[in-house]
Amino acid sequence: MKRLSMEGLKRAKAAGKKLGNPKNLTDSARRKGSEAMRTKAKEAYKHIIPLMVRMRENSTLQQIADHLNEQGELTTRGKAWSSVAVMRVLDRISE
Repeated sequence: MKRLSMEGLKRAKAAGKKLGNPKNLTDSARRKGSEAMRTKAKEAYKHIIPLMVRMRENSTLQQIADHLNEQGELTTRGKAWSSVAVMRVLDRISE
């Protein structure tokens, strides 16, 4: 097993794949990644963000999640909405 893993890593490295530990990322790289995630979330959820913002005035995060689930909306990972997922999307768009 170890041999197969090592061979796979060597092939990946030879193919130009970047290998490493994300803890080694610079602050600049982390900011760039965060911005990319915000952009991806805004794009993926652009059709439901206005609804989420409108509902947030009078609804809990769980009520918003329940409504999205009732409408058949899924997260970008294909999962049902939770209050935490709603909160994260709303946080990302406000940054």
